Amino acid sequence: MSMERQAQRIINRILFLVLLGTCLPLFAHLAKASATSYDIGAIYFTDWNPELNVTMSTLTQKRFYRSNDPYGGVRDDLTAPGPFAFGPIPDREPIDGWYDDRQQSVMDQHILEAASRGLGHFTFYWFWNIWGGGQANPGQQALTNYTNSPYKSLLKYDLMYVDSGDYPASDWNSKIVPAIVNFMKDGQYDKTPDGRPYFHFFSINTFKGRMGGDSGLSNAITQLRSAITAAGMQTPFITSDNSPNASDISDGVDGFMPLNSNDNNTGYSYPLLGNGASQFNPNPWRGTGYPGWANGTQYAIDYGITEPVKPDSFRYGVLPAAKNLLDTKASANGYASFYAWNETGEGGMIQPDTLYGYGFLNAMQDVFGLSNAAYKSYVSSHGLTDLDPSVRLEFAPDHPTRVQGDTVVIAGKITNKTGSAITGNSSIAIPSGWTLASSSGTAYTGLAAGASQNVSFTVTVGSGALWNKNNITVTATYGGSSSVQFSTFVVLAQPLSGVIMPAVNTLSTSGGSADLPVRIRNYTAGTTLSGTYTITGPAGWTISAGGAGSFSNLGGSSWTNVSNAYTLTVPSGTAAGDYDLKLTITQGSNTYTSMNKVRVVNQGDFTWESDGNANGWNGGNNVLNNIYDMVGTNNDPYILSPDNLGINAAANSYISLGLQNMSAVTNAQIYFTTTTDPSFSESKSLKFQISSGDLLLKNYVINMSANSLWSGTIKQVRIDPIDAPGVVKFEHVYINNSGDLAYHTLVTPSDDFSAPGNEAGRAVDGTVGINSRWISGSATGTHWLQLDLTAPYAVNRWTVAHSGAAGDCTCYNTKDYKLQYYNGSSWVDADAVTGNTANSTDRMITPITAQLWRLYVTNPNQSMDNLARISEVQLFGSYPTTLSTGSGGTEILNNPSFESGTGGWTTASLSINAVSTPAPVDGSKVVQATSRTQVDSWVGQYIGNALTAQGMGTYNISAWVRSASGTKNDTRVTVAVFYGGAWHEYSMTGTINASGWTEISGVIDAAWTGTLANTDAVFLVRQNNDTTDYYVDKVSIMKTTNVLQNPSYESGTTSWTTSQLTASTVTSPTPMNGSYAAQAASRTQVDSWIGQHMSSYLAMNGQGTYNISAWVRSSSGIKTDARVTISLNYGGAWHEATITGTINDTGWTLMTGTVNLAWTGTLDDAIFLVRQNNDTTSYVVDDCILAKK
Repeated sequence: MSMERQAQRIINRILFLVLLGTCLPLFAHLAKASATSYDIGAIYFTDWNPELNVTMSTLTQKRFYRSNDPYGGVRDDLTAPGPFAFGPIPDREPIDGWYDDRQQSVMDQHILEAASRGLGHFTFYWFWNIWGGGQANPGQQALTNYTNSPYKSLLKYDLMYVDSGDYPASDWNSKIVPAIVNFMKDGQYDKTPDGRPYFHFFSINTFKGRMGGDSGLSNAITQLRSAITAAGMQTPFITSDNSPNASDISDGVDGFMPLNSNDNNTGYSYPLLGNGASQFNPNPWRGTGYPGWANGTQYAIDYGITEPVKPDSFRYGVLPAAKNLLDTKASANGYASFYAWNETGEGGMIQPDTLYGYGFLNAMQDVFGLSNAAYKSYVSSHGLTDLDPSVRLEFAPDHPTRVQGDTVVIAGKITNKTGSAITGNSSIAIPSGWTLASSSGTAYTGLAAGASQNVSFTVTVGSGALWNKNNITVTATYGGSSSVQFSTFVVLAQPLSGVIMPAVNTLSTSGGSADLPVRIRNYTAGTTLSGTYTITGPAGWTISAGGAGSFSNLGGSSWTNVSNAYTLTVPSGTAAGDYDLKLTITQGSNTYTSMNKVRVVNQGDFTWESDGNANGWNGGNNVLNNIYDMVGTNNDPYILSPDNLGINAAANSYISLGLQNMSAVTNAQIYFTTTTDPSFSESKSLKFQISSGDLLLKNYVINMSANSLWSGTIKQVRIDPIDAPGVVKFEHVYINNSGDLAYHTLVTPSDDFSAPGNEAGRAVDGTVGINSRWISGSATGTHWLQLDLTAPYAVNRWTVAHSGAAGDCTCYNTKDYKLQYYNGSSWVDADAVTGNTANSTDRMITPITAQLWRLYVTNPNQSMDNLARISEVQLFGSYPTTLSTGSGGTEILNNPSFESGTGGWTTASLSINAVSTPAPVDGSKVVQATSRTQVDSWVGQYIGNALTAQGMGTYNISAWVRSASGTKNDTRVTVAVFYGGAWHEYSMTGTINASGWTEISGVIDAAWTGTLANTDAVFLVRQNNDTTDYYVDKVSIMKTTNVLQNPSYESGTTSWTTSQLTASTVTSPTPMNGSYAAQAASRTQVDSWIGQHMSSYLAMNGQGTYNISAWVRSSSGIKTDARVTISLNYGGAWHEATITGTINDTGWTLMTGTVNLAWTGTLDDAIFLVRQNNDTTSYVVDDCILAKK
């Protein structure tokens, strides 16, 4: 189950965790012999940042055109003056302001806030491998920051393990349990009174399924208990998130944490949530269903209109029920963890906020009698600001959204926490034009220590800016000149407002129709209203029934239902972009209007913005939070587009994929059909490499025109992201005409104008228009726009559309600007433009490979003002990129699996035929090499042009070969390059037979001088034993990344290490490339070696297939046992993967091949090494390579 789906389980709930032990009957109400000692805490979410909750960034980029702030688009549209969508939401902004939960200062403040009211612990959500990677997920700095906080002594902590993502069951005992044990060793880890550490399962049923059922769960719990007790601790107190059941108990859990919903459907014999308490719903902030285009016909509109639960509802509803349970259930240990702190969006229900202050924490402290004496002592001795004033004010508006003329009651109390009685008065400051109708309890005389007095103010709402927060402050005086204040607010609304539910992904530039449900809200306190409304759209668009409707007898604070749906029809040829639909409501002589957005996308643009709606695609498992999940259970998982796409292939040559590959597989493929050839086949496909074990979404741009059959009208597309079981998450599929690497990529601006249509993301939306451009937000200094391509791409062209291109004044065309790239430590200029006056610029540069790019504006226009105005910025280059993980790039061979016969292939001294026998490795055809007239005859393909385009560097090379008769031990896969008047060969050699296919593969560093003609380089396969036939299939040459540092020793022996020998750089014999090679001398034993530690790289890139190579040469004679090895240390032992060859002292020998690397548990060390195992004479090494295949 995904993190998002788990979070859905807590929607419409106020939750608290209560431990129900099995030592007593589950539902018995047993009185305790003595007063309960309470351990009350908060469940702390660790996903309010774009590292852990990856979809936040993509959500705000796609819907709100901004990615520099993961919640910015949602927050601004909810809190800025409106109305927007559902109307104003009385947000409960954290009292600390909007924050990034990855910052140490944030956690420090949160600890102080919780401790100030006597809370005893935080229960941290702890995610493992939610986005892949075989590790605890990034973005959980909140937990790390707690352990590093100077205030951690004030608050204990424990873990709630969230089972999610795609990881093997073996991770539990080998990786997860050791990590849990390390947490529990912390002296601040929370324990039962008798010393048992708490541990909680969230989504235990998912975990149970992963482990293989009840027996697997039982075994996993036993492993956890054993590891904890082996570390010298008591056996843990383990809870399940299920309702009490015998199965979990028999599997080894000690208690349960009920999800206490409003309907009391918890299985308990008395209500745990009472007194009609409503609840705060974070769903609008999550983006799930916001702003109204998810979850079926209801469109999640109720997520935006539920008023936040008030502290008093919590105080008199949830908390007494929880206290009663703790008091009557001895095995609960007086422990409860309440939802939630730092919950997605507004910080969490019980967290101090701008609407209710510390109201929820005050209620918890009062009901459970929590002492904050340790906190008081600490802040006093350390000179910190005390967050718990000696005179406490608590107030809340009865309705935080009101209409002019209504009344709002600001009610609360003053509590004397000083050591003596106080006397004073309370007063209220309200907005100008509002009036105080009445008050009560404002004067207090001799209010005793520890006593409280209720205070109430009734205010008549006056005029003001609609949809804005109107601040209200209560001031209480005491002790003569002392005073304390409490601030809250009321949002001023108009009597009627409405929303047209936006249509997303159903409207494209080719035209189409969509339903537009309309809802109208009466914001008055109790006045029944009737009226009419109309919807109007852009010229040429049509709306059924003229977009007109009516409503009658709509009660105060009520919405119309969603049955009023209209059909919107958009004409073909409509440009992509956001368009306004105007809703006009008429009630008597009053008219109210609101603007609602509808989005038109390019014909080939597909995203998934409606939960549960696959948007016409098939093959995936679920759509949630803008992500289309594909959980592959076989060796050929794929997703399939809608049929009859009708896309012009010539005008749309590129496919951009936004995906996250959580598997270890890196082989991807795209198939397509056309109207003239409507069947899928290998010939109509392209293969490419993707990264594995992704922690983040990555973007791939595939040039489909590399396959000549991408022509005519594209009917359907099939995407095979992996060729083995695994999980892949899709965020978008764009079939487009530009190949723009920056299209809809992640954008970070220096500043934003913050007006709709001028956000940073508009500069990469593929649309040039006056309402689709980035305008900077500062009138001083330089401006920049950072583009994250999600992986390194070799960029060789960039374009910028300026203000004039959008139809605005050419005087605003950008004058001086640069294209920069990030080299890992600083920004470097790639190109610069000065004195520009043109509406658009299109420039070529020498290819530069980088992931982060930046448009840097130094003079934004023709001396008009200092605002930058960029309509569109585009980057172009190689498709796809060589990935930062070392995975391969684009396949440079044409027809590599011979599905198009022998087209593109050439021969020397033999003939070739495309045949179907023996059974192919891939597809339906192989090539037969026959009628051979000499031993070194070959089948090959000229690749000079392709190598020139890709450039010198590291290439993965492979071919599957099979003999027609007998075993042949000298079969070669070769890249031969002609330069300097001679041919230079890079060969991999293997043994083939007639009984099956053999893959011959390796990796080379290809280099040359001068210019290559196409026939100056050839990829070839030959069988060098005799002239009998052989077969070839599934050949490949792809550029990749050599991850070894200083692989050719041009920087001496930096990054290299040795064992039982001395390494130095030499110039003789002549190095393979460059100026130096490494000599291994002074060897004291046979298996001495020169090598490089690679554990961090392998741990990051995961298990799988890797190519290794080195050029090796003997110092004296022939040595038959030279080795290139990857040595892995895990499980307390070394494990080697080796290729072996024969070297001599007359020339260099290329030793290369493919190794499969796998390990269990923690990879403690890994070494790439080269050795000569015959004797202790010296040897020489050059041009070493390690690359993931």
